[in-house]
Amino acid sequence: MVLMKIVLVVCCVAVCAVIVGGDLLDEFLKHNKRVAISRYPCKEPQPRVMSLMEVFDDEMWSLYKNDMKNIRPQSTVLHRCDGSGCCKKYNEKCQARLGKEVTLTFLHLSQKKYIEIKATNHTRCVCEKFSETRIK
Repeated sequence: MVLMKIVLVVCCVAVCAVIVGGDLLDEFLKHNKRVAISRYPCKEPQPRVMSLMEVFDDEMWSLYKNDMKNIRPQSTVLHRCDGSGCCKKYNEKCQARLGKEVTLTFLHLSQKKYIEIKATNHTRCVCEKFSETRIK
């Protein structure tokens, strides 16, 4: 009985060594180093390309949704916290703490007029809890 337990323990250790060791361990360590919190802290917002649909509020969208092909530029760049840094806890996400309102000017080609849109640039990010419901 004791010999059987020893054999079982040796087999378990061997299986664990195969799972944790070798190439997989090296790949895990490389991956973990790439996404280290020290390299990507949740602090500074990063520039993100945003489509008109993401920038226009409901009122502007209802006015121009059928005429978007005539508006230039077709996108803009705003600073965002989402995806800009890592958080220490599994249920935290990098989110905006502070923002600054900016005015974006677009040109409507067929109407030959300028359109001004108010948007928010994120200026400071923090880690905050989010719902544990899986986001798809």
